[in-house]
Amino acid sequence: GLFLTHGEDDGRAALRDLLVEKGLARRHIHLPQLDDVVDLVGQRSPRKRLGPHRLPPKIAGRTDWHNDYAQFILDLQQALSEESDDKDRRTMLRRLRKAAKLSR
Repeated sequence: GLFLTHGEDDGRAALRDLLVEKGLARRHIHLPQLDDVVDLVGQRSPRKRLGPHRLPPKIAGRTDWHNDYAQFILDLQQALSEESDDKDRRTMLRRLRKAAKLSR
């Protein structure tokens, strides 16, 4: 079987559907969740073993403030690099500090 373990659930499902369109049997494609444990024994189909999960599956794939923060930093880095000079970069940072009510 093929285990699609990395990526958002929608993306993994889309990849699975493309693979099925290309001829791979759907029953051979597995989309495990975080902390899933699977027994692979001989020629049998993989069997999911019950066990504890760190997070409920519905929460595990969601974005949280850490994701928002990381995206903000990437966007800020891009915006700063697009400014024409250091003076404009400092102005942007000063405005952000003021908007966030941060002192310096």
